[in-house]
Amino acid sequence: MNAKRLGQKHVWILSALLCTYFPLSFAADYITPSNWYLAGDLGAVMPTLSNRNTAVANGSTTQPPLDIYSISKPNVAPILALEGGYRWTRNNPWFHNLTLGLRYQYTDLNTNGTIEQYSSVAHTNYNYKLNMATHALSVVGKLNIYQFKRFSPYVTLGLGQALAIVGGYSETPLGDVTLRTSPGYQSKFAMNTTYSAGAGIDYIFNHKWSMSLGYEYANLGTLKTANGSGTWSNSSLSLGTLSSSALLLGVRYQLPE
Repeated sequence: MNAKRLGQKHVWILSALLCTYFPLSFAADYITPSNWYLAGDLGAVMPTLSNRNTAVANGSTTQPPLDIYSISKPNVAPILALEGGYRWTRNNPWFHNLTLGLRYQYTDLNTNGTIEQYSSVAHTNYNYKLNMATHALSVVGKLNIYQFKRFSPYVTLGLGQALAIVGGYSETPLGDVTLRTSPGYQSKFAMNTTYSAGAGIDYIFNHKWSMSLGYEYANLGTLKTANGSGTWSNSSLSLGTLSSSALLLGVRYQLPE
């Protein structure tokens, strides 16, 4: 009985040593020393606006004196991100990389919809278009969870400020409609708090270069135009909160020591 227990004890000790040693030595060839890095991402963003429509006073004495603007989901658009920061590493396959960086991200979007004059579907007389752009600057943290050979999954969190620009309003009549004076909503620049969260996987080429493929969700704050002109001088178009889901392909370069 004692010999059997002793044998089982040796098996457990040997198993623990193997599980500890081999993952470390297996991943050690691809561990990058701590240092500064530069990174860039390209991808596609799928944006969403929280408002599906918005009501605007039209200055008419006809009841109700409101126009309803439908808001379409913006089209899929390209996204560009540039980042620089510092990476801390440790000689362990679990949680082996922690990075903290400053990230700039640019997205150019547009939306459109129809205009129901006097809140009546029967008076859906116009289409309109709006351009939107965001310039976000965030502090982003990234944690690599585990390294298996050249692959390493990760999670990210970001917090910062986004400059949101809404403008380029234009409208076109539908069918045989007497043209009205355009509201001429003006461009608006607004600073919003932005936050993001993401996950993905790194592929490590060597101690200097790696590539990543990941998903990121971001909230970029509320968007609206400035006031219009004439009858619409006290009215604006509120689009709601802009959020996005992005698929990103990135390259990261570790600076020389």
